[in-house]
Amino acid sequence: MANKKFKINVFDAVVVAVVIIVIIAAYAFMNRGGDTVVATKKLRYKIEITEKPVGFSELIEVGDRITDNIKNYHMGTVVAIETEPYKDIFEDYENGRYAEGETTELETVVLTLEADVTETESSLIVGGNYVVKAGKEIAVKGEGYAGTGHVISIER
Repeated sequence: MANKKFKINVFDAVVVAVVIIVIIAAYAFMNRGGDTVVATKKLRYKIEITEKPVGFSELIEVGDRITDNIKNYHMGTVVAIETEPYKDIFEDYENGRYAEGETTELETVVLTLEADVTETESSLIVGGNYVVKAGKEIAVKGEGYAGTGHVISIER
């Protein structure tokens, strides 16, 4: 075969430029800075565990370590325990409306947890893993008990 001389034309230059731009954009995207760490401090927040049998709160003690039941992340240590009757909404057939009522067979347990958190611009992180957000649905476990509920308040 005859020797062909390679010539660069405008199309080749455009393709090379586009490839370089894609590589730079991918590198910038992969190595962009995350949240800036602001501070590490103590945080207290309350979680509500619902629809538990009466007496469930007696299994929980102040000082218990609470863990996320799905990913096994440490959530904090119990510093206070409150118990309320379980309230549910039911249909009142006589009056044709919905009403709230209490049941004597179930209870709602409100736990106040304390944890060391890292505060970033967008979140509060317990132990480097568990993100605390008000209203978040949770599944928790302790030594000999487990339950589900929500984060109901955060005290800064």
